[in-house]
Amino acid sequence: LLRAFLRAVHAHPRNRDGRLYTRTRALADAEEAYARDFMPRLAALGPEGAGSPSIEVAWVWLLHRLDPVAYARDCQAAFGRALSPAEDQPFAWAEASGPAEALPPQAAALEPFVVSCDLSASAERQGAFLWQVRAPEYDHAGFVMAGGARDRR
Repeated sequence: LLRAFLRAVHAHPRNRDGRLYTRTRALADAEEAYARDFMPRLAALGPEGAGSPSIEVAWVWLLHRLDPVAYARDCQAAFGRALSPAEDQPFAWAEASGPAEALPPQAAALEPFVVSCDLSASAERQGAFLWQVRAPEYDHAGFVMAGGARDRR
């Protein structure tokens, strides 16, 4: 699932010229939509009620979750608990996002969501990750498991 998501982010028109991998207006806009709209909506409505974010916001959400200490701290500060994606769809995104709906009252009343880690730096690191795991061998569980066993030694 992760590799499919990374391929989708890489190939998405909004990521033209790697705009979501560096400090650009596109990444800053995605970070703002993530903090201002998606996370409060997720806190208020849960993963099923909040719906899937746009691919840019889903990308930012992944970047934030890749720093689990900061993610847990930021969620705890704003919502009193960590927020998780739907178990069966950890990297879900919506193909098209229309105009943002108004936040439901229970989401609008929440404290502002503040991200404490450098998501742009994470984006720069993760932008190259797909190229490290793009080989077809990574589609085979045996290859991945053998690599994990080798790394544990």
